[in-house]
Amino acid sequence: YRGLQTGNMYLAHAVGAGKTFVMVAQGMEMKRLGLIQKPMYVVPNHMLGQSASEFLEAYPMANIMVADEKNFHKNNRKRFMAQAALNNPDAIIVTHSAFGLIGMKPENVAVVKQSFIKDLEDIMAELEEDKKGNRISIKQMQKRIDQVMQRFDRMTSGPTDQGLTFEEMGVDYIFVDEAHKFRKLDFSTNQDRIKGIDPNGSQRAIGLFTKIHYLESQNPGKSHTFASGTPITNTLGELYSLMRFFNDGSMEADGINYFDAWASMFGRVVTDYELNAAGRVEPVARFSRFVNLPELGSRVRKFMDVLTMRNLSGVVTLPLIEGGGPEIVIAPPSPEFKHFQDHVLMPRIVQSRAWKPSP
Repeated sequence: YRGLQTGNMYLAHAVGAGKTFVMVAQGMEMKRLGLIQKPMYVVPNHMLGQSASEFLEAYPMANIMVADEKNFHKNNRKRFMAQAALNNPDAIIVTHSAFGLIGMKPENVAVVKQSFIKDLEDIMAELEEDKKGNRISIKQMQKRIDQVMQRFDRMTSGPTDQGLTFEEMGVDYIFVDEAHKFRKLDFSTNQDRIKGIDPNGSQRAIGLFTKIHYLESQNPGKSHTFASGTPITNTLGELYSLMRFFNDGSMEADGINYFDAWASMFGRVVTDYELNAAGRVEPVARFSRFVNLPELGSRVRKFMDVLTMRNLSGVVTLPLIEGGGPEIVIAPPSPEFKHFQDHVLMPRIVQSRAWKPSP
């Protein structure tokens, strides 16, 4: 119901909540009501068969196209994409890998490419204007710009056998299962040496972002639904990329479309003690705490529907853990391992940190 009423959303539901059924029902209802015509479901590679069977379990008479190994093989890819374009299926189900093989028209890729490159070049200009800006940071930024350009170039110079482009297939809505696999978008920052901040993106995420940007231009606010039980997996910086996927212009209006501005408003760098590779305890600065949670929460809840395991406790029965909780098993280090830590790893850590001109 929320998807029908508000449009784009992220199903942050715990494992076992039935995210797949929610997306299937939403897609079929949107199609029945005439809100969309040809939805595409993007699922993990190993869940293609399971997703197709669950779809038919909910709607036995549905007409679905499944891009399995046979249909989306190199020799059959053109035929599958042509059939999808010419017919009007209730759903086109593809894997994460197959989705990445579907190309786009260069002019639509160029629009997103220009936006990404401009953000990085703005940071580059600031570094060059700063008289104290060291040339290593400038070189690293130039390298990142080159990497982003290569990612976009790969989208338009893919395999020549792919046939029709994404636009020509006629897809007008995307459902993405296990969406945390697409969590890494490139962004510009001056804090990339702080742990918990990774500005390097992935080809998979930038491809999805470009396709969503195109769908948004055709039907603003009703282009995609994401689903994952773990929307944030490694770093707090991933939430910034997530918000960019669902940005309705409010981030730019609030002046937090650049990561450093977003991080200064909602995050804090905290120094805590951690074990290094050599087994020594040392202070480490990490971007690991959210602040201004009410403001951040209101922005995130605009598109994210959260359902935790606590919410499901009265509906889903989970097996009890033996012993009542996790058990910590401590394994003492062997003399050989301690020798390796003390006489190999520790000297390497000391040497690398003493390296000039930069660690």
